Amino acid sequence: MPRGQVWSSRRHKSQAMRTRIEDGTRRLLARLSVFSVNSWKNSPSTTVIVLLCIVWFVGVEPWHGYSASGLLTAGALSGQSLQSGRPYELVSAIFVHVTIVHIVVNLVSLWSLRVVEMLLRWRFFIPLFFFSGVLGNLLTVWVLPPYVVSAGASGAIFGVFGAALVLAFQGIFTRGTRNWLLVLLVVNLVFDFSAPGIDWIAHIGGLCGGILITFLYKWSRGRSQWWTSFSGLSGILTALACVAVFLHF
Repeated sequence: MPRGQVWSSRRHKSQAMRTRIEDGTRRLLARLSVFSVNSWKNSPSTTVIVLLCIVWFVGVEPWHGYSASGLLTAGALSGQSLQSGRPYELVSAIFVHVTIVHIVVNLVSLWSLRVVEMLLRWRFFIPLFFFSGVLGNLLTVWVLPPYVVSAGASGAIFGVFGAALVLAFQGIFTRGTRNWLLVLLVVNLVFDFSAPGIDWIAHIGGLCGGILITFLYKWSRGRSQWWTSFSGLSGILTALACVAVFLHF
């Protein structure tokens, strides 16, 4: 085949691949409407996590208030309480939020990233969220002074964001979506380092954890048995953490 025809064939294949990716992205975005039934059905784990955070914020935290001591009673994390025999805070702190703005920003961010669950399914999404959050909390306890109180799903959400970045660089999303994710990452990191009171350490830990877990998923070729087991383990540990909070309430 002449060189010109080979180049033309490759160009047409590249254009066809780009068109398929863009069409797939548009169809996926059409399913991402908040009011779409398919959106809720195709992201059940995200929906459950959002509901759990809301229930925790309005049903558990008000009993002791939103002070540092009240948040600790509701399951927030600090190095001191962890050392005193409350390891469950590494998990429970993920679902504790300090203010209404805090929880709204986190849940809107999580809901906007549910495309990761739609693409890779709940078997991967649950351990991604769980282990990213725990890793971010572990890094927080290791770096920050023991008296600092930390709470929120931000570390876990950054883990989901890291997974989205991996998918973007592997061509799952369009180039425009990949660039938008990079800009969003830079903006968030700049805000983290410039605004006081932001647990940027948990964010970095969660981001790195999410990227590593996504590569592990790719390496395992998405073996459903593995990730179903990881999902079950994540659910059991979350349930045990919730029970432990109530036992110390």
